[in-house]
Amino acid sequence: MWPLERSVGGDCLRVGRVAVERWSPTATGLSLLASHALQADVPAQLDSLATAIKLLCEDKPKGAVNLLLESAWLPLLLVDTGGLLWSPSQVRALAQHQFESLYGDDALAWELRVEHAIGTRFALAYGLPHRLKQCLLGTLGQIGVTCDAMVPAFAWGWHKLQPDRHWPRRTGWWAWPEQDRLLLARIQAGRIVALNAGLEATDNAEGIVEHVDAESVRLGLDSPLSPVGVASWKAPQNLSLDNPRATWLPLGDAASPSRPSFVAQPQGGSSS
Repeated sequence: MWPLERSVGGDCLRVGRVAVERWSPTATGLSLLASHALQADVPAQLDSLATAIKLLCEDKPKGAVNLLLESAWLPLLLVDTGGLLWSPSQVRALAQHQFESLYGDDALAWELRVEHAIGTRFALAYGLPHRLKQCLLGTLGQIGVTCDAMVPAFAWGWHKLQPDRHWPRRTGWWAWPEQDRLLLARIQAGRIVALNAGLEATDNAEGIVEHVDAESVRLGLDSPLSPVGVASWKAPQNLSLDNPRATWLPLGDAASPSRPSFVAQPQGGSSS
């Protein structure tokens, strides 16, 4: 259900804390077709999520859709194995324990994805709540839409853009924007060695470099020597060029507007 070893094609539903967005692939990127705001109160969020998906898929997308789940829905954490745990089952058990410590007993029933290379110190783990998976697949099934892939947005963006290909020694910083936060990872030799998954969201390079500098101090690193790759859902022409240390990696189609062609309104409220 979470394939990343192959290219994810077709329309994408970006599921964030604030809204569900439908993006369609073009020759030069992704084009934002529509957005539906979600209700803010947690008890009603799954119902609001189901409504948003139904409205965004009223015209029945051609082929299967891909669900890109942001960390507000699909939490992630970096697991420090100490370089002592090599068995996948041991690393998975440690990740399960850390999710349980952070999110309580509910996390015991989560479906986990753990990315770890044997012999390395850190593993990246994602936790998918069962009720969320049921809601997403059940809603798509009700409207006759097939799900081709359900993936963490953070992992999807990394595999799609692969910023470390252009970095000396494949070492630098990776900034991934979500609707309600910024995820910032330290990359060393192509692997994540530090992660802050709850930084204040910002859409300008200057603010992101400030986050990098603060994280560098916390980790005892010399940040000016490392490149900073910044993903963005905006089209290239809508990105600010306010810091030479940051390189934008746009996902948006250069020909697409900065806002969707229409914004579906949530029941009993207005879009944000």
